[in-house]
This record gives sequence, C-alpha cells and structure tokens, in this order.
Amino acid sequence: MRKADKNWNYFELSTAERKTAHKYLKKQANGIISKPIHKLTLNRYFEIVREAMLALCENNGLFRNWYKTSTQINYKELSPKEAAKICMDGRSLFHSDYGDKCGLLGNIDHDDPAAFKWWVCNARWRGHPYETKFGNFDPCPIRNINYQNRSCIVENDQSAFYSDYWFLCFSTGHRCTPAAFRGYIHLSELGLPVIWAHHDNDIRYLTKRYTVSPINEPNWVNLDTSFIV
Repeated sequence: MRKADKNWNYFELSTAERKTAHKYLKKQANGIISKPIHKLTLNRYFEIVREAMLALCENNGLFRNWYKTSTQINYKELSPKEAAKICMDGRSLFHSDYGDKCGLLGNIDHDDPAAFKWWVCNARWRGHPYETKFGNFDPCPIRNINYQNRSCIVENDQSAFYSDYWFLCFSTGHRCTPAAFRGYIHLSELGLPVIWAHHDNDIRYLTKRYTVSPINEPNWVNLDTSFIV
C-alpha cells in the first residue's frame, strides 16, 4: 500500500514519476494532448478535481489534512462536491468577493454545460475558484474558430467566443509543485486533456534529465476548434 507522504506538498518525485511526467510533457511540447472534453459541467469538473486528489492519497483513499495533524480524510468516500469543498480555495466558488450576486455554487445548474461555460467566461472571479491543494487547476474552453469575428458576441456575454470543448490546465503550483505533478501524471494516465503550464520549477523537481523545453509548444490559450479536427 502506498503511504501518505509525511509532508505531502514538499516530497520528492520518484524516478518513475519523473519519467512518466517527461513522456507527457514531450507530447504536450509537440502539440499532442488527449481529446478535449465536450460540454464540461461543474459536477464533471469536481469529479476530475477529486480524481487528481486521489493521486495524493494512500491506496485506500486516505489523505493527511492540509494542516499537520492526525486528521485523515478519505476522498474515495466523498462525493465530488464534498471533495471540492474540502480541497478547493472557494473564493467566488462558494461565495463571491467581487460583486457577483453569488458564487458558482449559487443559482446555477451544476449539470448544465452552458451555465458552467457562461460563468467561467463572464463572472468576476479573478482565478480564485480554481485554487486547490495541488495548485491552480483551471478549466479552459477552446475558442470558436470564428472567435475574432466580434459580430458573434452577445452583449455582456463573452462565452460566444468559446466552443463547447475544454482542456484543463495546471497553471500554477502554489508551493505544491510535486503534488501538482502527481495530479498531472495521474490525469494524463487516465486520458484526460491536461496541460502543464508552469515550467519554472521543472528542473528542480524533474531534474535536468527529465525536463522538456516548452519553447516550441503551441499557445494553448489561443487554440481554436480547428485544433480538434
């Protein structure tokens, strides 16, 4: 049985983990990721967040709490929403600090992909909803192929710029880079379309041997739906 790391956000990746991360980073550098998710919903996003957290747990699902205590959380026993409430930052997700009437868990259908896309594209959330115990994990809709045609934009609604296809981005590590790498590896192994976007600490945690240069990598933020064809 895999044991929880004593200090879960400051552990060293194993050589096998570095090799696996290297494999997926090489694909990403060549513009290859898994098939984007079609019509992502809030509940599906929460399911993926919980799955990433399981990469940090013991095999039985137990995880040492954020603080160094004896408290244990079993993520296998939690619903995706329950897991999100525990492991996510929550600013603007469960309430709003930025002038919106409510957070994402307010008056929104959690199984409606259109509602989720509208909120991601329009709400004044400033990044905080997607902070997790393994760093920022951003849901990113791919642009419509005609996104530069401003005539397609509905007043006060930026979501028309974007398609119904999504990838997920590990955008910052927040001092949890080894944990983020473990989540990236686990979700990549499951065939989910994940992007590793913060390369500043790659040499430190992967070593020079397993670091991949992102210099020729696509600009994922500006992808449009022609990428999917």
